[in-house]
Amino acid sequence: MSHPRALVPPAALGGAPHRLEGEAGHHLTHVLRLRAGDAVELFDGAGVEADGEVIAVEGQGATVRATGPRRSAPRPPGPCLTLLCAELKGDRFD
Repeated sequence: MSHPRALVPPAALGGAPHRLEGEAGHHLTHVLRLRAGDAVELFDGAGVEADGEVIAVEGQGATVRATGPRRSAPRPPGPCLTLLCAELKGDRFD
């Protein structure tokens, strides 16, 4: 089972606590109902991620901390594109 993901600045992936507020904090605390001690996956949006945990929940926000090693996120393969073209009568295809 995968854990909820949270976007954090790159410095937060080093183990320093980071406060999530606004939409991200609201989503973790009120929509997902995470509490202190719950596991989360932290990522920086540039391909680096780490395991983490919620260490405190206050109001509309949560404080998270990276608990696992930093790792590169796997990149999804590029799209597979096939182009098909219908044959037209005469030389209209040109």
